[in-house]
Amino acid sequence: MLDALVAGGGLAGLSSALALAERGARVALLEREVIGRHASTLNAGGVRRTHRHPAELPLAGAAFALWPVLSDRLGVDVRYRVTGHLQVAENEAELARLTARAAGVRALGFAHERMVDAAEARRLAPALAPHILGALYGEADGHADPHAVVAGYRDACEAAGVRMYEATALLGLTREGDSWRAATAAGAMRARWLVNCAGAWGAEVAAMAGDRLPVEPSAPMALLLPPLPRFVGPVIQCLTRRLSLKQLDDGRVMIGGGHRARLPRPGAPEVLLEEAATNLATARAILPGPMEAAEPARIWAGTDGYSQDGVAIIGASARVPGLLHACGLSGHGFAIGPAIGGVMADLAEGRTPAVDISGLDPGRFQGAGPVLAEAERNAG
Repeated sequence: MLDALVAGGGLAGLSSALALAERGARVALLEREVIGRHASTLNAGGVRRTHRHPAELPLAGAAFALWPVLSDRLGVDVRYRVTGHLQVAENEAELARLTARAAGVRALGFAHERMVDAAEARRLAPALAPHILGALYGEADGHADPHAVVAGYRDACEAAGVRMYEATALLGLTREGDSWRAATAAGAMRARWLVNCAGAWGAEVAAMAGDRLPVEPSAPMALLLPPLPRFVGPVIQCLTRRLSLKQLDDGRVMIGGGHRARLPRPGAPEVLLEEAATNLATARAILPGPMEAAEPARIWAGTDGYSQDGVAIIGASARVPGLLHACGLSGHGFAIGPAIGGVMADLAEGRTPAVDISGLDPGRFQGAGPVLAEAERNAG
């Protein structure tokens, strides 16, 4: 019998499987398609704490302690870069909101972000448009390569003895005594713990286990532009308009921020060119010089699971024994992915996690109504 069966082969699932295996657990990981096929490799690679929901900040802090050593741990260059992150204010109302945000997180004891005025914002990013009045600045934020991260985790899981099953759907679950019996496309499996890291399918896996999570699939888009002369260091994000922009080592420009593709079914997004055009127009408005004539070389969308409140769902089920959730990451789970594994391993060992996840508790949705499609979401 397995100690843990991990459902979902994205970064959360890989991180969980690796941490469990490294602590001596017998682990299998199920992926219905290909490891990292959806949100984990199709995101824009943002590693940020800036303007992250306060409930996620303790876990993000734990992840930020891991990112600088992740390449060494995985044995592959994950191209982690600390560039800083500027969330810009385009008008007085936005400036007031960002100023209040900075004061609010300071009052909670967090010191990772601060306000900068227009002059300092332009010193950090000289190409910013003249109308930018200031910005919320996270000096330690940056980005990494999602493909390299997922590949590194996959190899590490295999080396640690995780049994990896691709193209293997979870078909059904039965609770038998103090363990799970899982019907899968590869046959029946038994495990003490079920770890739900199924992303956009998180609600489906929860329902199989007799739990209920308000997780809604959605498909954030990304644009990749050909190499441009170096014009920006920090990641640039807007507050009201949807934009997250970063320039990679080779000069290419990655644009995201939460514009959505059509999603007729989870895992099969259809890019909306009008949404991509709006995303590009915003980038040109914020960085008008270098972006004026730039055109995307590639446009795509990933599929992720969004929680009702836009905050990650991480912890033990409030209703079902032997069930752990790490899903509903809401378009900004890449940065916290490396820290999720330690939390899942702590919970499976019966320990209180070393990091405070009380604000991410699945129990907050006890009796929740339908998923709110317009819940506030921060992407990138």
